[in-house]
Parts: sequence; C-alpha cells; structure tokens
Amino acid sequence: MRPSARLHAELTAIIDRAYEAADQADGSVIRTLLGDLTGTGLDQRTAAFLGQAHRLALDTTAALTSVLDTHRFGSCCSECGTSDPCRTIRGISEIFIPISGAP
Repeated sequence: MRPSARLHAELTAIIDRAYEAADQADGSVIRTLLGDLTGTGLDQRTAAFLGQAHRLALDTTAALTSVLDTHRFGSCCSECGTSDPCRTIRGISEIFIPISGAP
C-alpha cells in the first residue's frame, strides 16, 4: 500500500473508532450525569459544552468521514490529484496521528 493510501487508511480507522465510541455512548446517561453535577461548582460554560459534547463528537466525526471520503487515495488524491498526501490529509493527520499513538 502506498504511503499516502496507508496514511488515509490510518486516519479513516481513527475517525471510525471515534465515531463508534460516541455512537455507543448513551446520551440519556450523559444528560443524567450532567444533571447530577448541578450544584457541584461546575461553571455554566463547561456544563453547556458537556451538554453538547456528545452531539458534537458525532457530528464532527461524521463530517471528517465525509472529508476523508472526498480525499481518498488510489494512485493519487481523488480530490486534489496529488500523489503525496494532500494538504487536507496532512492537516488532519497532524492532529489525529499523535493523539492515537499511531506511527
């Protein structure tokens, strides 16, 4: 597998795992736990973020999947036409590869 295609496959796997983890989380349990934190000193901004985090995780990983689908690799990036990882894939990999611990 070409290095560009391998990088694309790694990113796809990372994003797929993130989506699956968010999708398997129980939104009602998250809301209940968030409600239990009321009165514990949790500031309003943090509570608002936590209240939206589940949906944001699902939406963000779905959007990234769409970007990866657009910039898929065969002999070159299907969107950019480059044979090396395109700027989009490089940018996404700079964020996600260090987090995942992948080489």
